Amino acid sequence: MQDLERIGRADDVALMIFSEFGRRVPENVSLGTDHGAANAMFVVGKTVKGGHYGELPSLTQLTEGDNLPHTTDFRRVYRTMIKEWLGHGDTAELLNGDFESFDLFTLAKCKKGPISLVESDGRLRPPIETNQTCLIFVSAFQHETNV
Repeated sequence: MQDLERIGRADDVALMIFSEFGRRVPENVSLGTDHGAANAMFVVGKTVKGGHYGELPSLTQLTEGDNLPHTTDFRRVYRTMIKEWLGHGDTAELLNGDFESFDLFTLAKCKKGPISLVESDGRLRPPIETNQTCLIFVSAFQHETNV
């Protein structure tokens, strides 16, 4: 973010960071943790309202296989980024459901009108570039982990 600030583009970028897998709570035999089902997501940017969004999971009330229970559907974060940052209003079809946005930004950057994120055959478009922002979507799914 410091480099973006230096070149005068910090107001134009919101960065969404996450891993495609979470971690389980108990330590394994290698003194680490195994892949799990729930995970954290981070959104970074000058116009992002800092803080914690969603509910914290319990470290003692685990799901099957010692997984943390997910407390927030990742599609809420996707909807927030797509609607509030990119300015694309129709997220229900794109995300296969209607999800509530988080009040995450001090201001929305993309005011140019709708941006189509999906090709006519249903494939996700490549990264979207405007003179205001570039956001790259990476595939990620919440899933049940079989033990």
